[in-house]
Amino acid sequence: MNERKAFEVWGEGYTALGRAVPAALLGVADAKTFVQACHIVLGDLPEFDCENLTYWGCQLFSNELDARKSHG
Repeated sequence: MNERKAFEVWGEGYTALGRAVPAALLGVADAKTFVQACHIVLGDLPEFDCENLTYWGCQLFSNELDARKSHG
């Protein structure tokens, strides 16, 4: 029955220009799927790549633990 639920949208941590940036919670959305939640949270932003599910080139995750695996 594809009910809606609350999805967290996390951007992975990264290192750029010698500086580490930790993972960040980008938003929470009620949606049927994680992909739909990403569109709700980031859909209008030009930095959001909906085909690769990235924001500013950083991979998106549905939980904090996975988002922090690369660079905290």
